[in-house]
Amino acid sequence: MTHGRFFGTYFVLICLTLIFSADQILAATIGQDQIIRVIKEFTFGKDIPDQAYKMALDSLKDTKTLRKLIEMTVKVDGFEKLCNTPVPNDFNNVNEFRAFKKLIKDKLNPLNWLVDLVTPKWVSFINDAKEVFSAARIDILERALKESQYQNYKTNRDRGDDMITAYDMSASTKGFYIIRSSEQYKNLSDSQVHEMLRTGMEERYQAEKYAQFIMELKANRQKYIKDILRNYNEYISDLVEKAKEFAQKTMINLTGTWVVQDSAGRFNGTMTLNHIDYTTAIGTMQTPGGIINTDAYIHENQIELRFHFYSFNVIDQYLHYPELSQHLVSKGGVLATVILEITGNGDYYSGTLYPWFVRYNDSEGLVVKEIVYGTVGESGTPRSITISRQGR
Repeated sequence: MTHGRFFGTYFVLICLTLIFSADQILAATIGQDQIIRVIKEFTFGKDIPDQAYKMALDSLKDTKTLRKLIEMTVKVDGFEKLCNTPVPNDFNNVNEFRAFKKLIKDKLNPLNWLVDLVTPKWVSFINDAKEVFSAARIDILERALKESQYQNYKTNRDRGDDMITAYDMSASTKGFYIIRSSEQYKNLSDSQVHEMLRTGMEERYQAEKYAQFIMELKANRQKYIKDILRNYNEYISDLVEKAKEFAQKTMINLTGTWVVQDSAGRFNGTMTLNHIDYTTAIGTMQTPGGIINTDAYIHENQIELRFHFYSFNVIDQYLHYPELSQHLVSKGGVLATVILEITGNGDYYSGTLYPWFVRYNDSEGLVVKEIVYGTVGESGTPRSITISRQGR
């Protein structure tokens, strides 16, 4: 019974492996947020809310478009991880440059598509770089490399010489004798000692070239990622168009005229807003003292309103202190913030006003001690406020 159950389980595992495709395995490692980040950072769909993208991605389940978007994001993710590889600070440290070289080679292995994007000099280097490893003990090799004219070797390699031709025995005499004089290697032939030193130089040379490669990728990160995305433009466009449709259907529409009522009765007026994208609107609020410029930002569950007080008349209607009001104008004005909770009623919202305030002393002439902008983090005493669509 145990024997039969084992083979039955084994058979099921084989079937499951066949059922789950490579795309499904990739999908398990790439989340929607990663796809959205790539689209918003590097393409033309920056103003669309994340939630609309998520709805669009849900609607693309089991489609070629989603598979291609996952493939694209895997490439960008691999490229960015390669770009972010820390470059050694000290190429005299053998352990450090060996670890770096291995890390780069391991990261490059799955990125065979990268050769289509990088310049030919890097393609030939990546393809032609043979794995070399000096048999010399690390501490001895480090001393030998420091005493040898490594820069001479590097110059020869850079101009196209292979590692045999680039190695100058006469320029490496000191390094040669450091290896030869050690008890461990005193019986080696001259050619064996030169081989140890030459391969150590080549190891360092390859590590330095990989470092140059990484630095070039970092410097041209935007270009390379856009080159990756270029092959996926059709699928990016499909996603962005679907996301736009969902954004239109689900967006909070603030365009129109609103009646603003402050629980203290000090900040009442009529506000007019117009959307400039799915999550941002701008406009003005009309008060008895004049116009206040207004911005509105729609977050996932909240609306944030920012009121900018720039003019003397607007500020002085609250302070009734002309000298102080003029001082605030000279400092660029003040700000108040309102946070409204999003509910099912799109014509009425309630929330909290965070007003600005000023600390001053005028017992011996006006001295302004502090101007506090009305933000969620710091403000005057918060109080309740509502906005309702005019005529509703």
